[in-house]
Amino acid sequence: MKKFNEMTEEEMFERMLEIFEASVRATHDFYTEEDIERHLSMVRNSLSCPCHYFCIDKENGNIVGFVSLIGRYIDMLYVHPDYFSMGYGRELLDIALNEFRADTLCVLEQNTRALEMYKRRGFVVERRMEAGEEDEPCPVLYMRMENPALKMVEIDPSRDQYDEFLRCGNYSLEKRWHYLQDCEMFGLELDGVPIGVVVVNQECRIMNFAILEEYRKKCFDVWVITFLLERYCKRFHWLRIAVSGEQVPYFKCLGFRREKTVKDYYRHLYLRSRRIHRKRYDPWDLVFMRLKIGK
Repeated sequence: MKKFNEMTEEEMFERMLEIFEASVRATHDFYTEEDIERHLSMVRNSLSCPCHYFCIDKENGNIVGFVSLIGRYIDMLYVHPDYFSMGYGRELLDIALNEFRADTLCVLEQNTRALEMYKRRGFVVERRMEAGEEDEPCPVLYMRMENPALKMVEIDPSRDQYDEFLRCGNYSLEKRWHYLQDCEMFGLELDGVPIGVVVVNQECRIMNFAILEEYRKKCFDVWVITFLLERYCKRFHWLRIAVSGEQVPYFKCLGFRREKTVKDYYRHLYLRSRRIHRKRYDPWDLVFMRLKIGK
């Protein structure tokens, strides 16, 4: 078997399939061969979608387990049975919880090994799907962290502790935010400490979006966007935002696409203070972007 640092992406995917099948055969004795083949096909089709993180055997450099994340949802977490009870499952769960603040997952009720691990880490059952639904032979438990360290809270715009965030994320540079009275405002808090803010108006347009720079690099911005998608997907088809030209690459990475552009918008708006705002508004275009959230 090749070591992790010698594998191509395709070889990594094949190793993940091997781990998945071996783990399922060791823990899902209630699955038929037909069930296993069906899930192998589903996993094969989904491997290119989520973010994957691997657990490596330190002695030989082999991949022994992996966790896949979709936003803050733990899509898959599997360890090869040869490495059960060696702490690799806990290590993968730590990655998901501590680095990416995952807080939701689902597990088969009869997979008691995994269920107990999740309960020990603070997950509680949110709802139960009966056997037979979605072709599962036994009930599926949907779980959520009972007291997540990272959470979105709906906040009163008058709370002074978010003023600095609003100022950083306000592309109009106004000192007063009159638009807040017609918007929903959410704070992103980590262990009770504010690290970001997002404001959305009644037309599902982001009016203000700001996250501390050190947390932008750890998928916290993706976490916020996922929260907005879940909140507004039943009411709107698009989540929109208008940004200066220099912000376009950042929001493209979050899934937004350019809708229209107003050339030199900021150059004319701030003609007398061009030197002050040159760094922030270079290029000077106002770019309208959108992200599809509804059917």
